[in-house]
Amino acid sequence: MAATTAVTTEELEKGARDWFDRHKKAATNEQVGTLVVASLELVKAVVARLTEAGIEVAQTPPVRRLPDVPRWEYGALTGTHAGQAVVVPLAPASPEIRLFAPAEGQAVGELVATVTVPGDQVERNGWVPTAAIAEQLRSILGPAA
Repeated sequence: MAATTAVTTEELEKGARDWFDRHKKAATNEQVGTLVVASLELVKAVVARLTEAGIEVAQTPPVRRLPDVPRWEYGALTGTHAGQAVVVPLAPASPEIRLFAPAEGQAVGELVATVTVPGDQVERNGWVPTAAIAEQLRSILGPAA
């Protein structure tokens, strides 16, 4: 019987950060793919942190067609804000976190709320640590938030 290994939130974040660093160095034709993978890995790490904190969230299929960036694809998580289901796309190196109402397919609905990771928590290279993202989301996700 094979042993299973648990992946820590730190390992998940390292994977996301590695893809983010690769994205910054990638040729133009590879940048979209590396950004998508970095975003998907970022979501895994944030979902793990929030789950550890007792917040009910789940990774969802990637979303496209954000109102201001219709051509990019982002990893996303789902949760509850003020009793309403929300979709939260996460873009690496973006301190602004937006919560949207769910919509059909890979689109998002109306903007529900926005939180921002404080600038002093953003690293010099632009990386926004998963602990900082999770801290902001902890304050607004959950049935009573």
